[in-house]
Parts: sequence; C-alpha cells; structure tokens
Amino acid sequence: MYFSGGSGPYYQIYWSVSSTAPTSPVTPDGSGSSSPVSDTTGPSSTSTYYMYIRSVQTAGETSVGPSTVASAWSAGVAFNMTLSKLATPANVNATDTRTDGVNVTWDIVSGASYYGVWYGGAPSYDSLADFGGNRNTSLIVHPTNSYLDTAIGSGVTRDYYVQAYRSGDPTGTKSEWGGPNSGTRLAVVNPPSGGSVFLSGNNTPGSVITASTSGWSNSPTSYDVFITTTTSGTPTSSSTRVASSNGSSSTSYTITSTDAAAPANIFRAFATASNTGGTSGTVQSSNTITASAGSPATAPGTPGTPTNGWTSGTSYPFSWSAPSAGTVTGGGAATITGYTMRIYEATSSAGAGSYIRTTISLGSGTSYTYTSPNASLYYAASVAATNSAGLTGSYSGISLYK
Repeated sequence: MYFSGGSGPYYQIYWSVSSTAPTSPVTPDGSGSSSPVSDTTGPSSTSTYYMYIRSVQTAGETSVGPSTVASAWSAGVAFNMTLSKLATPANVNATDTRTDGVNVTWDIVSGASYYGVWYGGAPSYDSLADFGGNRNTSLIVHPTNSYLDTAIGSGVTRDYYVQAYRSGDPTGTKSEWGGPNSGTRLAVVNPPSGGSVFLSGNNTPGSVITASTSGWSNSPTSYDVFITTTTSGTPTSSSTRVASSNGSSSTSYTITSTDAAAPANIFRAFATASNTGGTSGTVQSSNTITASAGSPATAPGTPGTPTNGWTSGTSYPFSWSAPSAGTVTGGGAATITGYTMRIYEATSSAGAGSYIRTTISLGSGTSYTYTSPNASLYYAASVAATNSAGLTGSYSGISLYK
C-alpha cells in the first residue's frame, strides 16, 4: 500500500493485523511521499487489517511553528488482504545412507527462487524468528532443491521440513512447510587394523597345519585367512594358495608325501579382515613350516612265545609277553594297539598233522582263553603285535600242544 503527501503536510499511516480493532495505533509504518507500507508479521493466507492516518507538519511549513505538529490519528478502518502463497514442496526426502551428512531433497516449486530447510522440531508460523530471523539457528535458505546437512553429528537423527520462497527473504511470499522426513547421519566405520595371524602344526606327511587370526580392532565381520606355499625362497601372499578360510578366522591344510619330496614345500600364513568400512592390509605369520619326510615308522617287535595253560577240558588259556612298540613317522614312540592270534590244531602233543584252525583279532591285552571244538585233539597258539603306526610285526613262536 502506498500513500503520498504532496509539498505541504505529509501523512503517516499505521496498520495492524488483528481480529478486533486496536484501541489506538502505536507506531507508524511509513512516512514520506509514495512510501510502501509492508507487513512484517508473517500474515496468514487471509488477514484483517485496521488502518489509521494522521497529517504531520514540520518547522518552516505554512502556519506551523518551530516544532513538529501532528493531527490526531483517524479512526481505524478495517479491510481484508489475501496473501498468495506458493505451492508446498512435495516429496521431502532425507537420505540417511551417507557418512558425510544427510542429503535433503524435494520437488521444485513453480515460482520459487529459494527454499528454507528446517531441522529439529516442527517449525512455527507465528514469529519472524521462525522465518529466518536472528534467533533461528536451524533454518538454511538455499537456492536449489537439495541440501547436504554436514553440520549434523555422526549417528544423529533429525526431522527435516522444507518451505518455498519467492525471493531470498524468508519473510516474503512463501509456502506451507513440506515434510517432515527423518534422516540419520551414518557413523564413520574405519577398516579393521592391528591383527595378526599364526601358523601351527607339524611338518611331516599327514600332519595338519592351521592358520588362525586374532587381535583386530574395529569389529571385523569377515576374514580372509589363507596358507600359501613355494618350493624356493619364502612364500608371499601372492604365492600358490593351498587353503582359504572363506570368511572365517582360521583354515587348515594337511601336508602330503608329495609336499615332503625334494624340493620340499614351504608354507606361510596370511590374513586380512573386513567390515563395512573396508578391508585391512595383509598380515603374515612370523614363522614358516617346511615339509619333511622325517624318520619312517617302524613295526613292533616279536611277542614272547605264548604259554599254553591247559590242564583239562576244552579251555586253553594262553598268555605272552609284549614286544617293543616301534615308532611312528618322524621318530616318535608308537603304542601296541592289538594282537593277531593263530590257533593251531594237531592230533598229538608233538604236533602231528597240525594246521592253522583259525585266526583271531585281539585287543592290546597279553592273554586270551580259547575254547576248543574237540576235546580229543591238541591245540597251540602264536601271536603278532600291531602298533599305532598301523604296522604289524612278526609272529611269535608256537606254544606247546596240549
């Protein structure tokens, strides 16, 4: 609204938005010739205004003394004014899949040159601060239809609202608030670090070697633990792989006789750890294992000749002394795991017409009672030992026939 006062007295105008007429005006909103009178209170779409006018004369003007003279304010005159609002921004979306902030986007509004992005609680419509005043620290006036909020803390969640403006001044023509949509800035996850890997086991054929990893920071979710080999020099992470963990924290490999043949295979362990932040560097075991044929296994010795304890009837109690147990591959001591017994049958105590009637597998004890099928014949026995290397020694001598 404009007014003019000409060259004589000028006029002051006051208006107030109110549901009822104020008792009296307080502060003029404009003065001088053709001055605009503006509403700075953030009117609603339709508001009722009361207008007051008075004339003012200053020193030097016709019939006016040295001081300013103003007439009384006119009676307030009510009138309505309709505010034309912009369309409300639609599809407000706060993308929370980022670690550098939350990216807020919305549809372009026809006629808008700027947009306000509000975060936090729901925005108010009632004060200048809500539309960009000095007290507002949560409103960002932005010229495009997207805004990256990098001020939000890692892991923090905010609600975002968007309002369209016809100009860069958020107190001017604007829209309703669009939204809200909630967004969370993802916490930055660092890749694992600080881990180690260990290689353990014997080096002879049949031995199982194991690589295992531990000690990682930043909560790994998977691992790549692997064993590599070469026949010359020291294995590297790019040497031939013979075992991989497929995500777990350990893996194993069984050394073969081929590995132990010259040139012998050398083994080393390596590991990496991963999480959503990435994959660590590769760590390696401090030791290597070189395959070796070692000392061969040896068979057990020959048991003592069994004693035949028969006295009468069909029961033949036999007993014998245990032999030396022999060794396993690599030279370690073996153990006796069982015996094999041959039962001989004859027609006389001198062994006439003897033959092997049956062969019996026994445990590691050194006695056994055999029940004969014919009380009128004669029986004897001999035994051979088997050890933990899987080797069987020679049969003992044959006991007396009884």
